[in-house]
Amino acid sequence: MNKLLSAILIVFAIILGSMAWTTLELSKTFESETQAREQALKTTEILYHLRRIRRSALNAETGQRGYLLSGDETYLKPYTQGKAEYQESFNILNDIFKGQMTPLQVERLPLIEQAVTTKFTIMEKTIDLVKSGQKVAAMAIVNTDRANEVMTDIRDDIQLLIDEESNILRGAIATADQRDKRAQNYLKWIISLVLAMLIIAIFLIWRAGKLVSAQAHIKDLEEANARTELVAGELNHRIKNLFAIVLSIVRNTGRMETDVKTANEKIQNRIMALSQAHELTISRKGTDHADLHTLIEKVMDPYVSNENILILSGESIGVTADKITPFGLILHELTTNAVKYGAWVDNMTGTIEINIKQLSREFASLTWKESGGPEIMSREISKKGFGSRMINLSASQLGGTIQTEYRPEGLFVQIEFEL
Repeated sequence: MNKLLSAILIVFAIILGSMAWTTLELSKTFESETQAREQALKTTEILYHLRRIRRSALNAETGQRGYLLSGDETYLKPYTQGKAEYQESFNILNDIFKGQMTPLQVERLPLIEQAVTTKFTIMEKTIDLVKSGQKVAAMAIVNTDRANEVMTDIRDDIQLLIDEESNILRGAIATADQRDKRAQNYLKWIISLVLAMLIIAIFLIWRAGKLVSAQAHIKDLEEANARTELVAGELNHRIKNLFAIVLSIVRNTGRMETDVKTANEKIQNRIMALSQAHELTISRKGTDHADLHTLIEKVMDPYVSNENILILSGESIGVTADKITPFGLILHELTTNAVKYGAWVDNMTGTIEINIKQLSREFASLTWKESGGPEIMSREISKKGFGSRMINLSASQLGGTIQTEYRPEGLFVQIEFEL
């Protein structure tokens, strides 16, 4: 049994490693395919402009020769158009090749541009000679070896670049194909491993089924031990969290308060709120929820008096245990702010109304309204203090939002939270 489990773990580790490697290969495959597509677009544009340059030179030469033989200026239209097109194509090619040229492209592109420029200079000279009545001199230039050699050089060099660019595209496509085949092989390998894992798992389940009756007592002991470990783990986790929260309360309250007495009172009150919330969570009697009304009464009861009136209304809603501590801290901060600034300030009779409403199956709201106290100015309560930060952090732990308004009659707070 132990050997089989070890084999499963090994196969599982191999599957995970293979999946990670395959993911890497797939990303490289996608990258190669993207590069191949980009190269195809780039090659198409490069080939178009190389052929356009060659076509422009040939058309211009044809028009030039037609003009030299007939004197009809209609033949100059292909020449003029070719002259404009070749320069435009060279500008586009220079932008495309910028910083990404092969040695052959670096060598040949300037030669082609120089040869085409020379060819058009020769054609322009012959056209000017014909226009000035020197047709014989113009024809003599056309029939020289130099004019023919330049055109041959243009065709040959352009063909070299066309072949070079075609080879680059074929290489990009071949690389993408190779990556694709390699990724397919890795996928087949993973599928085979998964099938092997399933076969081993099925065999393990079959074998475990035969041993169930013989190991029933052992299983009960293991489950009891697991429950004990779970309880111990939960207790350890709870204690660590409480220590962390208490340490944060002490550290941050001491940092924000310069008066020792005030800091001491705030620390005691915040820890008391934490204690009350914690007490409610550990007295759930086996349930996974606690009553929000009960929590509110426990946290605020020390402050309620004939002058400090609490009106609690709305639906009785149970909240999960992980939300009790955030609610306790929020209620405590709001209550202490009411005692210091709001409805429950000394020598005044004020009221705090709390209403709880279920909005849907997933969400509920808690509304806090103060009245009867002095007018609260938002500047009186620092939005950067630890209390405000703790309220916002606790609200986020509730999986909801908090809205705060400083109304003339008193503070208004609405919290929407997940159930």
